[in-house]
Amino acid sequence: MIDTWFQWVFSERHRRAGERVVIALAATGFILHLAAYLIHDIASVPIPDGLEDLFVSPISAVYTPFSFVLVYEVLLLVYFIPMSFTESVARQLEIVSLIVLRSIFKDLADFELDSSQLLTQTNIELIADLIGVLLIFGLILIFKRLARRSSGTGTAEELARFVGWKRAVSLVLLPTIIVISFASLAGWIVDIVQLELGLAGTVRDLDQIFYVDFFTLLILVDVFLLLLSLAFTDSYEHLLRNSGFVISTILIRLAFNAEGLLSTGLMVTGVAFSVAILTLFQWGMRQAGEA
Repeated sequence: MIDTWFQWVFSERHRRAGERVVIALAATGFILHLAAYLIHDIASVPIPDGLEDLFVSPISAVYTPFSFVLVYEVLLLVYFIPMSFTESVARQLEIVSLIVLRSIFKDLADFELDSSQLLTQTNIELIADLIGVLLIFGLILIFKRLARRSSGTGTAEELARFVGWKRAVSLVLLPTIIVISFASLAGWIVDIVQLELGLAGTVRDLDQIFYVDFFTLLILVDVFLLLLSLAFTDSYEHLLRNSGFVISTILIRLAFNAEGLLSTGLMVTGVAFSVAILTLFQWGMRQAGEA
């Protein structure tokens, strides 16, 4: 029953349809965002408080299509969860790199070109993000290369049961993420309205909307899968690897509560920790095989 539902929900036809919808929404969002910027710039139409960062320059319009792409990548992550722990973690790390990349497009609009102000806080944080995304991208390539050499454990029957459980988790996780995404968007809109009415003093950072809740949920899912895996394997190496992946997710989640250089540093550290733990896992498995 679970397998049937999973195959239907995540069928090739549905995934292709999802891709087309995301492309259409991304293109439409980019055009509307750019049009709104031009109207604001040419006609001097005021913008709501809290949205200033989205109307600094035309480059800011790139932020909108990237947001749609990110949401689609999150939904794809749910599809990859039953395949393997390392595959789902690789997708998770790719989402982190896209989040950093999206914030770079937003921050590029604020880049100070005045030679006397090159070392402003904004410029330093932008340069740190640029270096950070390069490091993250390189670490992800290493991680995916290592992941291809990962091996499973347990009998075929045990693995099939474990995959069945993970598919059930994916089916529950998909609607949960959809609800969280709409709730996050609605909450952000309410913040904007309250700020306009003078009922609130601040608006949540755009980069934190949805993804704080998403990575919190992801930590809980990772811990559940870790505990579930104990019923199918008693391998110390696999236990340590999966626990390390949970720690990596926690580090990435902490990055969303940090600011500036600390946030970028925590994200890079989280990705690097995943690579380190997978490297040690591969070495430990080789040692066990040679013993």
